Amino acid sequence: MVRATAFLIAACVTAATAAEPQDEPLLDWSPWQEYRAGVKHPAATIKPTDLARARANLERYQWARSYRDGLDRGVKGWVAKITPELLEQMIPALTPGDTLFTPCPACRALGKPAHPHGQWKWSAADPEKLTCSVCGTVFPNDKYPENLVLKAKYGGGQSFTFYGGEPFRIFSYVGRPSFSGNIRARKVGYMTQLCGRLAEAYALTGKTDYARAARLIMLRFAEVFPNWLVHVGYGEYADMDPHVAALNINHLPADELCPSPRGPDRRLHTGYWSAGRARAVGMEGTFVRQMVKAYEFTCEAQEDGKPVFSQSDRLKIEKDLLLESTVLLVADKRVNNKSVGNATAVALVGMALGHPGMVRFGQDVFMKTVDGWFLPDGGTSESWSYALMTLGGIEALGQAFRGYSDPPGYHDAEGKRIDKIDLYHDTAYKKAWAAMFCGLQGNLCYPSLADGHGTSSLGTRFAELMADNYPENLQYLALLKALAGDDLSRGHARYAIYYRRPGLEKTKTPPLILPDHLFPALKLGYLRSGPTGRASALVLSATDWGGHHHRDSLSLYYWQQPHELLSDLGYLWDHPKSSMTRRTLAHNTVMVDAQEQITRGRGGRFTLFQPSGKIKVMEAESTAYPQAELYRRTVAQIEHEPGRQYVVDIFRVRGGKKHEYVMHGPNNDLQIEGPTMKPVSKNEQPFDLQNVRASSEEASWKITWKLANTMRFQVIWPNQKGRTSFLGDGWGQRDYRNSDVGATLPYIVRRAAAGKRPTVFVAAIEGFAPDGAVVKGIELLPVPEAEVENTVALHIRTDKGSDYAVSCLEARPLKLQTPGGPLELNGRFAALSIRQQQPASAALAEGTVLRWNGKDVPCNSNQKPK
Repeated sequence: MVRATAFLIAACVTAATAAEPQDEPLLDWSPWQEYRAGVKHPAATIKPTDLARARANLERYQWARSYRDGLDRGVKGWVAKITPELLEQMIPALTPGDTLFTPCPACRALGKPAHPHGQWKWSAADPEKLTCSVCGTVFPNDKYPENLVLKAKYGGGQSFTFYGGEPFRIFSYVGRPSFSGNIRARKVGYMTQLCGRLAEAYALTGKTDYARAARLIMLRFAEVFPNWLVHVGYGEYADMDPHVAALNINHLPADELCPSPRGPDRRLHTGYWSAGRARAVGMEGTFVRQMVKAYEFTCEAQEDGKPVFSQSDRLKIEKDLLLESTVLLVADKRVNNKSVGNATAVALVGMALGHPGMVRFGQDVFMKTVDGWFLPDGGTSESWSYALMTLGGIEALGQAFRGYSDPPGYHDAEGKRIDKIDLYHDTAYKKAWAAMFCGLQGNLCYPSLADGHGTSSLGTRFAELMADNYPENLQYLALLKALAGDDLSRGHARYAIYYRRPGLEKTKTPPLILPDHLFPALKLGYLRSGPTGRASALVLSATDWGGHHHRDSLSLYYWQQPHELLSDLGYLWDHPKSSMTRRTLAHNTVMVDAQEQITRGRGGRFTLFQPSGKIKVMEAESTAYPQAELYRRTVAQIEHEPGRQYVVDIFRVRGGKKHEYVMHGPNNDLQIEGPTMKPVSKNEQPFDLQNVRASSEEASWKITWKLANTMRFQVIWPNQKGRTSFLGDGWGQRDYRNSDVGATLPYIVRRAAAGKRPTVFVAAIEGFAPDGAVVKGIELLPVPEAEVENTVALHIRTDKGSDYAVSCLEARPLKLQTPGGPLELNGRFAALSIRQQQPASAALAEGTVLRWNGKDVPCNSNQKPK
């Protein structure tokens, strides 16, 4: 009884303090009424000058005509189908659910690997069926009936049905799928895209039948959208005025409709992050943007001198669809990779309808994104894949602000106006684009770091924007040509037709060059090889913990055309076992005391970065383990000749009780050379590896992988006295869709007991053509007793001589004895290659002296990193 009373009191307090629509200035639509008549359409992402450019491109280029004709073919069959009956079926009055958050109960019953979102097939040709891609079960299904019914009071008496069987764990929620809700969302999504395609087809062909069809779709949306409830993909619906629900999503004034056996708690689960009305995944802006596009292309269409849209049509669409669609979006004031796209959609509505306050809302979020979500060096605060998502959210605003000015006579509350801001050049937006360029690897994709995929790329879409808006940077045009061909015929036609200047392909461009690059704020370093930097990419990460990051501080990634050698397993998205690719063991780094790296306070910084010449080096440290007072990695790339280089890896760690260097290979086609390995007991097995073999013999190890008929990859290291090297099978799945369930990769674990002095792990890492390896062996050289804790010296035996690499924590005068003679230096890092008893190339970092056999050696050097 006490508990119930407390809940009642809390509910009363919540209701009494609920925000009201009049509390939100952007729910005041009076500026629309004042300024709408002065808008010249199209006014948002596509301008009248862009339409003129499209006509010029259509006249000049086959690729443009092919794009137009493809649109024409794709929509012409729909014109006759757009009937009131079809519109009622495909755009239901009942609020849609979402295409995600729908696990398959049949897969569960069959014991098949299941994803919380399910894996579904749906077709507009048979729109009332949903088929599981894994088990083939078709829904609705009498075996899995939707017999849980939740009835709403608001919005015309809507009823929502859910599978009433055993609940599912759906991430942090215990809930039930709604196949009918999923189907409604898919129908709405299809019609949203169709409306946009019809409208664009009208803009490029002038066929007014397309404008008429788009009008009917928008009017149907305008009819039903005001009654669509605010809801989340988990299946919770706010049974109340959407304006009130939007402002109070985390503290609703009344119970939500809730399919979970846990019951309502007067908040929609995860709030804005997974909320919507047309869709429920926190990205309602994608729906809004399509509607703005469709309206902008068609609202002034005429046939025989008469408007296709009546004045009442336009007012209804503008008020009940476009303005209404911003209600949820303006309530979310945060900045994240989803909300930025929503805020952009609000601004586009503002531009299209003459609401300067909405334009400012989007502009404010845009500035917070480029100044805060993106880092000071332009790098991503999450991952390259999520940077692409975030750019996808704001890029439309960059285009929309081209030439934008507030309506004549308008001034905001501070007396200010917006008059033709160039977001591309006048803000930090340009740093974000530059960072995205510098983060690419040679195949023009991104490393699969953090929550990222190795297939993520800028692609022709973003390359078009970069080349069009930064004509002063010919490297961006070179990137576009690398992706689209020298004649640019394979570009992103949907953007190129409007934004690309005719004749751009004739502009002479230099070769595309990817530079060695350090992101000081992101704390990511890239060393490359080849004349254009596209032959390989060695990436050292010291990134901080944060959204979409992994427990991977000081991990090493190595790509060499066209293969990942040292890979990062990347992102399993919302997979139930996604932690397996986030954990420290999934990365090429060092673990202390068999523990996961910490998240908060992990920190990290680069202590050395010298990328010039044939010998390049970078070094970083972090506090990923509180018990480790030293946790630092130094990696050098040593190039002998074009296409023949290797990597020296030096990892120092001190603190804790046990240190384990972990690394996983790219596949299971490997050959092992070294001491005889023996199976180990379960008590000795590292982590959760299987089929573990090991040796503690003081000897050299070499493991060689076959990647293709023309490519090999080897890792060579000395197993030092008192240490054990293990080889076992570990987690290898990389596809969240479960196409590679059970996949394993070979994991190398090198174990050392912690001592007073730093533990040092060294290795030589190389990708090479068959029988073309540079490195034959690697060994530690003795250093003076006074330098044991400061200096690591290596002798690398090569196919043509010897290389030496010396790494020091502090720079001071040092003399070492090597198999080839005395080596003197005073820097933090030095390396030299010896051919026929003579130095062939050398490098020195943070020093002034490098001598071999008493003679000064010319080298690439720097005095002190900035």
